[in-house]
This record gives sequence, structure tokens and C-alpha cells, in this order.
Amino acid sequence: MVGEVPPRRYNGLDKAFGPQYVRGAEGNGKPPGNAFWVSWSMNKDDIWVSRIPVPVRASVNEPVRDDFNTGAMEDLPWNLYSPLWASVRLADFPSRTNRSLELRDREPPDYARAVRIFPESKQATVRFKVLAKQNDHGRLEIELLDCRGYRPALVLILDEQGRLLTKDGNQKEIVTLKRYAANQWYDVGLRFDQVKGTFDVTLDGQTLLAGAEFPDPTSPLERISFRTGEYRTSPTYRDPKSPGEDLPDTDDPAPEAVFYLDDVSVSANERRGGA
Repeated sequence: MVGEVPPRRYNGLDKAFGPQYVRGAEGNGKPPGNAFWVSWSMNKDDIWVSRIPVPVRASVNEPVRDDFNTGAMEDLPWNLYSPLWASVRLADFPSRTNRSLELRDREPPDYARAVRIFPESKQATVRFKVLAKQNDHGRLEIELLDCRGYRPALVLILDEQGRLLTKDGNQKEIVTLKRYAANQWYDVGLRFDQVKGTFDVTLDGQTLLAGAEFPDPTSPLERISFRTGEYRTSPTYRDPKSPGEDLPDTDDPAPEAVFYLDDVSVSANERRGGA
């Protein structure tokens, strides 16, 4: 239904975290299309609606080659998390015939997220194009994950200071790969080999990092995640129902950050040299 629990904006009596008062569409109208429609109150703050296409699929076997040029939002084989102020949508950018997936974020305590499942792989290359409309604010975190969503198997970050970052297990820290410019498309390649425990990063055909070590071991990878904010480690089950104060500055939008994605593909690695 939903894999996200954002921070609670407002304090109140017995405001438990997570989805509350979950309801389906049965007996309340006829939902359009082949999908479940589920509604709930998140943290007893906001009302959410989730569209779950049927049949529900836990994995995919087909190759991934998404250019976003045809079809509607409901046709996308992606899992989308799209708050009101942090939307995910198909955009006529750079043109009506060459569309892209837009992640737009001005939500102070939350983020937009788009996840694409690909065939489970231990060795593959993930490619995509990305454009940031700004490089002095906003953040896009790109992660390769296993079937449980375990992280960080591999992470790439466009940060608020115009830097392209990754985490190399060899160095046990975040590594700066390059500075990125606003309003410029970049062709990114992430080649991973879980047998060797290494990955490479290329940008526009140029190798920025080769033979980097996976930060943590995972099961075979099967999804790529694009998120306009840092990974959340809270709330947890131990957090109290009522913290005693409101979250500050949640009623005013943050400076908007916009990112575009295009030509997302996943392919098996070609063998390098030798017989």
C-alpha cells in the first residue's frame, strides 16, 4: 500500500505514526480501471490515496527500457510516491514527443520518490539520463536495492552543493566524483558485479569510478530508486505517539527543486576480455 512514513507535522493526542483508518473502495463507488484504490490518514495529518494495479506483481522478468514517450501515468511500471508538494509526473520535457519523468519537490519534511523494479541480477548495468534544473539546492539520491529494499547497495547523490557523490566501501566514506551543472542532461551508467563485490560509475561515457567496493553486502539487486531527499531513519516503533511539539516550518514550501529522468534501462553485463 505505502512504503513511506514521513515525519509527523503536528502534535496531538494519540497521533500514532504511519497509516491510520485504512479504507478500500468496496461499497463506496466503483473505482476506475483494473486497480485497488486504498485511502488512509498518514500520521493522522494528511489524507492519502493509493492506486494499486492488479494483478499485483512482486517481480519482473522483462528487460527494462523506459523512455516515457508513450502512455499515461497509470501505464508506468513504476512504484511512485507523490505528495502534493513533491510530485512525480510525466512531463513534456524536453518536448511533447520526447517526454521524461519529472520529480518536483518543495515539501519541507517529505520527498518525491520513483522506484523501478528490474529482473533480479548479480551482474548488470543500469543506465539513465538525469537533468537537474538547479545545482544550489535540492537533492536527488539514486540507489540500487535488493528485493527487501535493503540499502545502501549502491548510492549516487546529486547534492545541494552541485556535487555528484557516491559511497565507496574501499574508502568507507562519501566520495566526490564530479560537479554537475544545472539544466544539463547527463548519461549515467552504474555497472555492478556482486560476485566480485564491485561497481563502476560512468558519466557521458567517461569512467568516474572503477572497481569501487559495495558499501554493504546484499541479496541480488532488483530495483532502482530515485528520491528527492535523504533516507529516513525515523520514525520508529519506539517513538512516542505524541512528541509534545509541532514540526517547525511545515506550512511554507521550501525552494523548489526539479529533476528529470529519461531513458532508464537495465542490461546484463558483457564479458570483458578473455575467452
